[in-house]
Amino acid sequence: MPGEPVLEVEDLKTIFLTRHGVIKAV
Repeated sequence: MPGEPVLEVEDLKTIFLTRHGVIKAV
């Protein structure tokens, strides 16, 4: 198993943080 769920979680975390303004999307 490549670990697709992990990638999905990472994406959700990134989107969540970006929405909060913690991470500035380039």
